[in-house]
Amino acid sequence: MRRTFPYLLKVIGIGLFVLILMKIDTDAALESIADASTPLLVLGFSLFPLIYAIKSTRWYIISIAAGAHTTAFDSMVIYMSGLFLGIATPGKVGEAIKIPALVSRGLHMKDAVTITILDRVFDIALLGLMGIWAIGLLFSSVLAVSLGFCLAFALGIAFLLKTPLRKLRDLILPNIPRSQWIRATLLTVLNWIVFFAQFWILALAFGIHVPLLTFIAIITITGIISILPIAPAGLGTRDAALLLLLGQQGVPAETIIAFSFTIFVLTIFASTIGAYFWLRYPLTHATK
Repeated sequence: MRRTFPYLLKVIGIGLFVLILMKIDTDAALESIADASTPLLVLGFSLFPLIYAIKSTRWYIISIAAGAHTTAFDSMVIYMSGLFLGIATPGKVGEAIKIPALVSRGLHMKDAVTITILDRVFDIALLGLMGIWAIGLLFSSVLAVSLGFCLAFALGIAFLLKTPLRKLRDLILPNIPRSQWIRATLLTVLNWIVFFAQFWILALAFGIHVPLLTFIAIITITGIISILPIAPAGLGTRDAALLLLLGQQGVPAETIIAFSFTIFVLTIFASTIGAYFWLRYPLTHATK
């Protein structure tokens, strides 16, 4: 039962997607896809390799800084394979393949696990910070300020406990120079800039014209909801979130679903890039 439960959770998202399709004019949604701007769709899809290049570079920087004996290409293969397996497995547990790959390249198990977790934390942390801003813009400034205050309070407590926290940090985190953490953080910011640009281009392809900041806030909230492990590649949950948020901006439901389904196709398309590395270089996944 424990093994099948994560897969059963995925049924929730699929069921939600089917329910949405039953509620809209599917012919109009298909027509919206057919009428989308091909050049903009191609441009949007072409940005995914750039996003993956940025993420794999961040992975390489952190890995070698922690002491892994690897190359930029080798790190890209491991990272891309992990991304593919993460999309293909419940809760992205497939990304754990990166742990034995790092161990085989000279890292202790603790450092390999920590780096793999931190790689996810980089993206989630920035998305969470933007989520506070998005909540204030779309829903309630009072709630956003409250969440911001809680974050500031937590940071204040962390500052007061900086000595024991520093010891805990040194115990948990690998010994990576601060300059490398800064580089990894800057790459994370760049990754999200390209990510939002990609979705903005795809939205324009469907004739969706929403103020830029509002659109970024909508995609941020949608991204947070899509993280929930109840749908394959966000199918269903992303559609519902976009229907609610873009619908409030006057975008027709059929256009929203066409846009959202294109994002799903984009995600599957992007995973095939990782699948190529997984199949093409099978011996580099766990051993050198």
